Amino acid sequence: MGNLNGVALNCRFFDQAKRIKQIMIDNLPKQRELGQIFEDETNASFLRFTRAAKPCPSPVEFAEHVGEAEEALKQAFPVN
Repeated sequence: MGNLNGVALNCRFFDQAKRIKQIMIDNLPKQRELGQIFEDETNASFLRFTRAAKPCPSPVEFAEHVGEAEEALKQAFPVN
């Protein structure tokens, strides 16, 4: 999710960045370490994307990737 968040911020998909953060809040245990990993990966992803000078994905394509990542996260951290 941090990787996607870095791309969302770089491509100015602020609605998706907000969605990603909410997904994290809703589905992860409230642990400082997990939040730090997310922030670190967001920063690294933003820098990688900038350096690679890749074009941004379409908003629809990006939203699909976020949805796929959300499903994977829910499987990895099922709600009890």
